Amino acid sequence: MGLRLNPWGNVYSSLELEQITFVHRVYLEVMNIEAKDLPNVLQMNATFTEPVYSPKKPDFDEHTFMRQMQGVVGLLRQPAEEIISCICGYQKERLDRFQIGTAFMNDPRTLLLEEFKIWAMNRLAAAACTTEAFEKEVEKRKNYITQLQYGGGNLFKPGNAERTLMTTLKDVREILELRILPMIACERAQASAKEHLTVVEARGTDALIHGIQFLFNIFRNTQNAPADCTITNLQSQQHTAMK
Repeated sequence: MGLRLNPWGNVYSSLELEQITFVHRVYLEVMNIEAKDLPNVLQMNATFTEPVYSPKKPDFDEHTFMRQMQGVVGLLRQPAEEIISCICGYQKERLDRFQIGTAFMNDPRTLLLEEFKIWAMNRLAAAACTTEAFEKEVEKRKNYITQLQYGGGNLFKPGNAERTLMTTLKDVREILELRILPMIACERAQASAKEHLTVVEARGTDALIHGIQFLFNIFRNTQNAPADCTITNLQSQQHTAMK
């Protein structure tokens, strides 16, 4: 049964309980965490009958998030904003369709999307995209969405609206897959190239130093060495070459 016994209360219907149980299972498996570590947005009360978090209407306005992201600097800020805008667009349309007893501000659809928006704002927007750890984190997010899309059967059966939860998840996954992951891969490749160049330069400097030290030993006791071939002059040439 998909209807709540009390349309004005927060106690989930049997269908909503199935939905949030599925969301929890997928999240825990993909993120490899325990239930106690679930984000607050996804947590249920002690009796597992109602959620502990309920969004407000301003949470469905992308500008609420954009204001909080003022001053955030990061290569991934723009795609993070795109994710938030995409989700808020669906949520605002859905809010306009709300009918008492059939859809709620704190149902599983809303909460799983709220959690994703918060991640995009707090983690993605300012992330350093040159680390393997963050690349894996984004991969987990993509896998999480994929399992929500294809692993739930008819749990999130769409209504007659043009824009649905599944199309929204598809749009978000494509931003992760086609925009964010390629950006991270490119930045990591450039960082790796710079690191290799630094190593080559360091090894070249070491070779130069060892070569000059070798010359010191050759000319130290050579009677036929030119008059200006002194250790002092060689040291001067070494310092000039290393500048």
